[in-house]
Amino acid sequence: MQAHRNGTPMLASSGYVAKVDQTRCVVCGTCAKYCQFEAVTFINGVKEIDAEKCLGCGVCIPKCTKKALTLERDTSRGIPLELDELMAEAEEGL
Repeated sequence: MQAHRNGTPMLASSGYVAKVDQTRCVVCGTCAKYCQFEAVTFINGVKEIDAEKCLGCGVCIPKCTKKALTLERDTSRGIPLELDELMAEAEEGL
């Protein structure tokens, strides 16, 4: 995380990015407190997600009591790993 924060890309995007529903957001700041990538900011009382910083980890999603955050697929970030499928394939190969 430290290297990533200092500009050395060490982590890969999940293939998703967080999006905010401004009609549900009450600008409480809880999501920003949990964002490891400092992708959540507040500008003039409006929550913004910096898509360049957001890696789509989803940590912020369950922290929002107003359900104002979702993850949306971002095709520019590659194909996400389907862990359930990979695990099933690995078990079949045993």
